[in-house]
Amino acid sequence: MALNKLTTGESNNQTFKKRPLLEAGPYEGRVLGLVELGKRANTYEPEKPARNMIRIMFEIPDQTYETTNEKGEAVQSTYVFKRDVTASTHEKAFLTKLIKSTNPGMDVKKGFKVTDVVGQPVALVIEKSSFNNQQGETIEYNKAADISPINKKLLPLEESNRETMVFDFDEPCAETFAKMPEFLKEELKKALNYPGSAVQKLENGTSDPITNDTDAVC
Repeated sequence: MALNKLTTGESNNQTFKKRPLLEAGPYEGRVLGLVELGKRANTYEPEKPARNMIRIMFEIPDQTYETTNEKGEAVQSTYVFKRDVTASTHEKAFLTKLIKSTNPGMDVKKGFKVTDVVGQPVALVIEKSSFNNQQGETIEYNKAADISPINKKLLPLEESNRETMVFDFDEPCAETFAKMPEFLKEELKKALNYPGSAVQKLENGTSDPITNDTDAVC
């Protein structure tokens, strides 16, 4: 499946990074990126067919925490959350809800390019949760629990220096792939259709890179 060609009208979500927790509640966010993860086994219902998955990345521009850059310098970073969803534009799919939340009132049945949600504002509900690690310690974390249309009175959002990202598994952009963090590149390798894919060929340098001169979104 090509993410660039995914539209409407056609027939998980946890971040464990060590950083200060946000209080649970609604926040003003924006869609930072869409990354097609390839075909994945159904974790909860393994007897069902594998599904094409997409990682949605959300940013909360007005919430920051202190971290260090590659030079070891202290810098302020905005909060980013991910949510992995099925690449479906079915009426009840999360992607459809995302489209409706970033474009209130539109008729999605008339067709909408899914990648156009990137950069758009959205109201984001953050929750607190926890899990026990292998050492038996309880680890608390935030997760992106829900989305809805943002109150226009809250616009414009705080400016951000983070770059948006769109990555298509079937038509991977070399420029986007080069900027991608290593942990995300490793995530792509977990796809059932990674062997022999355009992403693997790009990783190995055995294919002509797709750049801005093509239909790929870079």
